[in-house]
Amino acid sequence: MTAAIKSTADERRKSQANRETFEEVFPRVEPFLDPETGWTGQPLEHLAYNVLREKYPDMSEAELNQYFQATKRAFKDRSEI
Repeated sequence: MTAAIKSTADERRKSQANRETFEEVFPRVEPFLDPETGWTGQPLEHLAYNVLREKYPDMSEAELNQYFQATKRAFKDRSEI
């Protein structure tokens, strides 16, 4: 568990397991969301989704999409800081 994760008492989320999975997903997907790494200005989001599908084969498409969308939001929020 990373230092960025708050203790269970301080955490507003109901499922700590989801937060831990997100913390694993974010660094895997982050390089594909960076506009500096695109091909001729095209985003690499489809590759990021494939990485998630390979790493988490037991997740449903809906779960993968939720983590991917959350990662995109977090990347945008962290990039604006």
